[in-house]
Amino acid sequence: MNNILIPNGSIKDQALRNSIDWAVLKDYEHFVKMVNRRTLFQKGIVESYNPTDPALGLEVEYFHPSITADDRMVYIMENIVTVPGLKWQNVIGNTIISHFYGARGVHNVLTGIDDDKKAHIDFVLLGKEQQQFKETGDVGEYTKKLRKIAVAAKENKQKIWGTTELHTSIQTAGRRFVNEWYLGNARHDDKGTWSNVSEWIASWTHRPSGHNPKKTVMTGMRVAKNLYEGFLYLTGENMIGDYYGYHCSTSNSVNPKLNFSHDSKFVAPGPGACETLELMFPGLSKKEVPLGERVVWIRENQKENADKKQAINHTVYRPTVKGKPKYFLEEAIRNRFVQSQSIFETAAAGDQKHQYCKR
Repeated sequence: MNNILIPNGSIKDQALRNSIDWAVLKDYEHFVKMVNRRTLFQKGIVESYNPTDPALGLEVEYFHPSITADDRMVYIMENIVTVPGLKWQNVIGNTIISHFYGARGVHNVLTGIDDDKKAHIDFVLLGKEQQQFKETGDVGEYTKKLRKIAVAAKENKQKIWGTTELHTSIQTAGRRFVNEWYLGNARHDDKGTWSNVSEWIASWTHRPSGHNPKKTVMTGMRVAKNLYEGFLYLTGENMIGDYYGYHCSTSNSVNPKLNFSHDSKFVAPGPGACETLELMFPGLSKKEVPLGERVVWIRENQKENADKKQAINHTVYRPTVKGKPKYFLEEAIRNRFVQSQSIFETAAAGDQKHQYCKR
């Protein structure tokens, strides 16, 4: 069975080949190469890194093109999805807050626990206390504990919000849920605490989902047959758009107990990725070829698009005997296109002024 999304010679394939700007593709190749080399430098695999553009500086954060080489994804794999005994709802929830909040160390800050393998929010317990509140009118002890930790963390100027993404919609959704559930008015003036977002996610353990009221978001994610279905459960909730819906779906795809993979034929490009794709295929309408399909087409044709002379290398995550991350270069570092389709997420994560960087 042909598993290619856009077969060679098809109408869409011809439209893409006729409209692609090879100069932009070459610049983007360089951008991805530099992001990869920067990661290798940060991991101590190569000795030098000389950025060719301020947007590629070490202080600018990007998601690594290979999902299992991204430091946040490595954290999720090592400290969430592989931890024995963690309830499946808590695996999904703690994976999601990695992106919803964004800052490294957010789990430690929000729980007050230093041990990464124990710093997990108990979304199941939070959800139970929400339901009990409706019966008793009393805020649960665990809920109060997390709120107290969040207030102290803010007072101590600890960081929980990432700097490369806008969190306004997520913050609004969390605040409105807490105010509606506990105060009866979603638009109450009370700003709540940094725990708002966690409490909102905990409600996904018991409230009907917006996408399918017969299931909760958590249950929907657990039984989703593919990445697109997981994406629909997330974006079915208020204030979650394509960007966070796709990121949190792909983040959960490293969970071996879920049914979907990030190497799916479905892609929901973020704002920066969309702009890059418009530049790369000028004059091609979204009706002719949707933006997400363009990403998959580039992945499926990457060797040919790299002019058949660019060697592809992969940075692969493998745990050592002690369970710590180790990276291996399977081929020499040369100009190439990275195999994972998530290359375009990189542009969405960085400075929107720099979708790709020229030599």
